[in-house]
Amino acid sequence: METILPPCADACPVKTDVRGYLSAIAERDYLKAYYLIKEHNPFPAVCAWICPHPCEGSCRRGAVDEPLAIRDLKRFAVEKGRETWKSFKNKPGKISPPYPFSRFEIRNSNLEPRTSNLEPREGKVAVIGAGPAGLTAAYDLTCKGYPVTVYEKCPAPGGQFFSSLPAYRLPAAALTQDLEDILACGMEIKAGIEVGKNLSFQELYANYQALVISVGLSMSRKLMLPEFDHPEVWLALPFLQAVKQGKSPKLNKNILVIGGGGVALDVARTAIRVGAEKVSLICLEKREEMVAPAEEIEEALKEGVQIIPGYGPKKILFAGGKITGLEIKKVHSIYDQNGNFNPVFFENKTNIVPCATIILAIGQTTNLSFLEDSPIKLNENGWLAADKNTLATSLAGVFACGEVVAGAGPAISAIASGHRAADSVHSYLQNHSFSFNHNQKIKVIGSLPPKTAKLIPPFTRQKIWSFETGGKHVYEERAAITEAHRCLSCGLGAEVISPQCSLCINCLRVCPYHAPVVQSQLQIPPENCLACGFCASVCPSKAITLKNLPENEILALLQPLPPAQDSALAIFICRHALAEANLPLDFKLMPGFKNSCLIKLPSVGALKLFWLLAAIENGFAGVIVISCSKSTCQHSGGLNLAENQVKRAKEIYTTVGINPARLLFLSSGEAALTTKLTAFAEQLKSLGPKHQPANAPPLLPPP
Repeated sequence: METILPPCADACPVKTDVRGYLSAIAERDYLKAYYLIKEHNPFPAVCAWICPHPCEGSCRRGAVDEPLAIRDLKRFAVEKGRETWKSFKNKPGKISPPYPFSRFEIRNSNLEPRTSNLEPREGKVAVIGAGPAGLTAAYDLTCKGYPVTVYEKCPAPGGQFFSSLPAYRLPAAALTQDLEDILACGMEIKAGIEVGKNLSFQELYANYQALVISVGLSMSRKLMLPEFDHPEVWLALPFLQAVKQGKSPKLNKNILVIGGGGVALDVARTAIRVGAEKVSLICLEKREEMVAPAEEIEEALKEGVQIIPGYGPKKILFAGGKITGLEIKKVHSIYDQNGNFNPVFFENKTNIVPCATIILAIGQTTNLSFLEDSPIKLNENGWLAADKNTLATSLAGVFACGEVVAGAGPAISAIASGHRAADSVHSYLQNHSFSFNHNQKIKVIGSLPPKTAKLIPPFTRQKIWSFETGGKHVYEERAAITEAHRCLSCGLGAEVISPQCSLCINCLRVCPYHAPVVQSQLQIPPENCLACGFCASVCPSKAITLKNLPENEILALLQPLPPAQDSALAIFICRHALAEANLPLDFKLMPGFKNSCLIKLPSVGALKLFWLLAAIENGFAGVIVISCSKSTCQHSGGLNLAENQVKRAKEIYTTVGINPARLLFLSSGEAALTTKLTAFAEQLKSLGPKHQPANAPPLLPPP
């Protein structure tokens, strides 16, 4: 089976449906957006704050103007969607926790509980470590019905999220809400219990049918140079942990941080927040080679951190036993010809950086001392050796996930690793062969062709200040909707049913992006298609279908109505217009719209003439078409296409004896739009019953 993904989803380690939740935000359906984010990620709030968002680097919109602000939109959706989710689950008659989120499905954009019950499974599982990987594995296994116990040496679950990640990067409330949802599924957490100290690994192995080791990289690396054991030389994680616990260390006013990764920047920026007057940072890499996210580097510079790239430490300088500075030397190269880390320096090119305290942030390592008497093998890095597919260790029934296997990386990668470990444990306990993505082949949509990119109207990316001192901001609703509308819906466009194509080239005539290619048969490459739907709306042989507008779903909504619903209305609305005009998400709450049927179009140019005719024939009293305004229309020519379809429909109405006033065409940019809609519903009552001559032929769908 082949899965076609847009680059944004493919770049995400857990394959989040980015395209789907951006579309839901654009339609103001925040509950759906929240569901789609949480579907494969039990840490939606955490990742909405700290994820390095590789999806944005892969966003095809970047070839037009700027990539979508995907992480900022995720943060908006999580906050808004969770509010709706909390109100939903507390309604009388609805199922509330401890049901896991994965037991819900989308029905009409609401989360409804499935009727099936979760059956307990045989096989107890222990997870060592309650970081993102371990908790993800525990969550998945608990949701599958296994009794799971998580052992965590810290006083609370969360791993480095809880113990060391600075509050300015991750608010405590975000972690708390994710942990509440994870723990609500029913796993047992034994916090403050350290394996190897409070109980042995051998005890766990004897009492559980499967184990998952996810202890992460919990120790800072030391620098093996003379004098670096001085009391004024700190390690990164102990420093961050002390601050997180409210035990801010007494630092001197002049701080030097060594390291070029995200943790080094966390240390530098935290030092400023606890009173340092001057903070410098040296790293081996050049500025453009630093592994820390570019936006965090920019924010550190704004906050006053002085970054000195391309240098390494040579020796600490002292006066009277106190640190006065660090002599540094210029880097010649960091890696050898085989790509191995092996720094070479210009020993005679040195500088001196004044400082009174040095904090080392040169990487993390793990503590696996609890495995000393076990047969589990380690790799050359001193981390757990595990099968790259199954994550099984050398001891049967023991699996490993997260950074203790893969090394340092973002939380979302640890979450993906936790999913894989859970699948492996499930297969092991059920005596199944391991089949993680075994039959799934992923095809990624190619980059946006330059010729196509030039034809797409540019829209300015909505800006927010993401890393402001004292906490980050969340998008205002209007800005979030506007930003989400910039999504190109990559891969949701046209598909061609070749045997039905008559090569009339109508599609080529109307496509604003020149996507159709007509040779011996019609082709519409997904890289070129922007999912506007123009081609399908004018195809006379029904040879073009839209992934984001399935014909069978439209016809199901327009099926014949019973006589009792003689006041029903069919509403066709551009998805952009729905949000742009700030119309109610549920039209049925508007006066006169109780029996309305809402059909959301990717663009108003996707409107088909047949739908306008079928609605009236099948008993709808009136039809409304609402387009976006010209100034915000994302697809050139869509308004003209829709106007032509409406004009032709009115002509046919008149021909068969139906009052054309039963069809209303409006723009979301019009003043008093809601008032006009209500007036139209009232006007239909004065038109009397619909009339169609007995000899008029029935309206049939195109072949």
